[in-house]
Amino acid sequence: MEAVAIYEQPTGVETSKEELAVTLTMLGDCYKAMHLYESASQKYSRSLETYRTIYAPRNKQLLVRVLRLFGSKHREMGNFTKASNQLKEALKLQNDVFLEHTQSSEGVGVSYKFEHFVALAEMLEELGLIYGDMGELQLCQKHLLQALEAYHQAYGCEANEQCIAVVLNHLAYNYHNLGDYKGATETFERCLTMTKVIHKADVNCEEVVLVMYNLGNNYVEMQEFNKAEEIYLQLITMYRNMFGYDANHPRLASVLNDLGATYFDWGKPEKAVLCFEQSIEMRQAVFSRDNENTALALYNLHHVYLHLDENEKAKLKAKQALDIYRRIDPNSSNYMYMTLCKFLNIAE
Repeated sequence: MEAVAIYEQPTGVETSKEELAVTLTMLGDCYKAMHLYESASQKYSRSLETYRTIYAPRNKQLLVRVLRLFGSKHREMGNFTKASNQLKEALKLQNDVFLEHTQSSEGVGVSYKFEHFVALAEMLEELGLIYGDMGELQLCQKHLLQALEAYHQAYGCEANEQCIAVVLNHLAYNYHNLGDYKGATETFERCLTMTKVIHKADVNCEEVVLVMYNLGNNYVEMQEFNKAEEIYLQLITMYRNMFGYDANHPRLASVLNDLGATYFDWGKPEKAVLCFEQSIEMRQAVFSRDNENTALALYNLHHVYLHLDENEKAKLKAKQALDIYRRIDPNSSNYMYMTLCKFLNIAE
């Protein structure tokens, strides 16, 4: 609040348009940090209009940067409509500037062409992700494919670049959300191959792990459990190499939980029990006793014991999970919480 008061207070000194725009942006950032998003958006809008009076007539390229900045800020605040509109305006201006350069007597140099296509790709990628945030998955796919093409224009179709791998990962995840698991698998595998080439000196890097995790989840959706198992076992080995063989880590616990769920769906409940037990033990070592992820693993284990007709064990795990949910939120309407209450014949 002190920062807001400082920025809002009149100084009595005449300021330039640039100083006014910067102050409005900083004031918007203060409101954003306080989660007062409507006030933040108002300040950003005033700042943008001030920047328009400065840059629009003579420097469209700088206006593109400003539009991209405010588009990103509005996306972070969840104002996807305003974010998409500002990104679309930035894209149009970017293309207008490029066209003006191509039609000039000087033409377009190699470095400028590269910078143009990289900027274009970055904006198309962010716009695609905004559409994904809005649930517009077809538009998300369209813009991510355009971003991929723009990166290929900049780097070449055979290039292995981290920015291209990131777009491929986003694109594969969008295929997954569309239910196109085959398209997702092909794109994840392409992304994984590229990421391994880029990070060949570091086989356990975060980027490789992320793509492998997404690919494993996609194999589960396709019911290719043997492939999912292979991926998850590789991830367990990689995490143990990263954190130590006997280390307790939440990421390792998550993979063990996912492997357990895979074994259960695959018809291998005994193996599922072992994985869920390890996941629970690890989560209890890492988190406080009232962690929702621990409750989820207990719920999963309770479900497996029911399947195995080990009702006393199922009841014990159900009580342990329910106790955690109650401590987290005594008035919970969580589906698993209600299911556990029903199983234990507890009226809530």
